[in-house]
Formats: sequence, structure tokens, C-alpha cells
Amino acid sequence: MLLPLVDGAYISIVLSGGLREVSNAVAVGCFLLCGGASLSLATTISGNKLTRVKKTVSIGLLVTLACILVTMVSPILEEIIRFNVFKNFAGISIILISINTLSKGLGNKIPSPSIILLIGALGSLDIQGTSILVNLNLQLLLNSVISGLTATLLISISAVLVPQKAVKLIKYPCSLFLVLIAFKVLGIF
Repeated sequence: MLLPLVDGAYISIVLSGGLREVSNAVAVGCFLLCGGASLSLATTISGNKLTRVKKTVSIGLLVTLACILVTMVSPILEEIIRFNVFKNFAGISIILISINTLSKGLGNKIPSPSIILLIGALGSLDIQGTSILVNLNLQLLLNSVISGLTATLLISISAVLVPQKAVKLIKYPCSLFLVLIAFKVLGIF
């Protein structure tokens, strides 16, 4: 669940305006934060149902806090990174995450999404006239909470109700929606 926050996929969605609507926040929570890999891990948590729910909720709350922090520091990154260049690398990174979700064998043969984002960040770096701003847009912060809590809810439900064998069926729609989110970041639609 933390991978999209670390590899830049979440910040690219925030900076591209992907969290301005509640429906987009729910989609980001469902398909980016709560992707196929997170669902797969949630189904392997040991313990009784209550223990599994407690573990997933505690992880989900940490992810929600991380979503809020990433959203708050997004103006700082927007100041030092030329986003019109960076968003292309972010879109490619999200597509690579989608490929990794579908197939680990194919995922090992393509570049890491983090490497693509690092190259994009270095290539779009512009530190002239940087000021430190924090995002206090309440609607955007609320939508980041919604995306984190949506992921928490889905992970908790899947830890209790989804059998391990059904996770493969969930990975395909998650990958498809990741590609759609990437297209939104890239400005294709």
C-alpha cells in the first residue's frame, strides 16, 4: 500500500489534479493504493478474522497519514520539479506498476518504476526561486483521506472475505484501472 506513495505515482496524481473529485479519490484508493499486490498480501495475513482486520486497519491508517503528508508537501515538489516533464515519467511508471501487478516474470524484464521516476525527477529538476509552501486545500486533503480510507476498507474486507485463489481475478481489473489512471496523468483523457 505504501509503494505508490514512495515511487511517486500518488504524488503525480495529486499534482495532475487527479484527486480534485471524490470519485477520483475513491478510484485511487481502490486501484492504486489497494492494488492486486496489497490484496494478495492481505489474504496471507495469519490469525483469526479480528486479528487480520486489526492488522490491516493499522497499516491502512498509516497509509492514510502518509497520503495526507504527501498531499501537503506536493506544492514544494511542484515548485522544484517541472511537472509538464515529470508527468510523462510518472505516467510511464504507473503503467509499469500495472505490468508488475499482472506478471512478475514480465515485471522482472522491464525497468523499475522507481528508476523511471528518479530519472524523470532529475530531468525535470528546477530549483531556481524555490519557496516552501504547504498545501492546506481542505478539499484535496479530505480527498486524500478518502483515498486512504477506501484502501483501508478494501484491504480489511479482503483479509477476511477474499480467498487466496480469487486474488488473481482481482489483479486484472486493478491493472486495467492503473492504466486508466496513468492515461489521466499523461493527459490522454
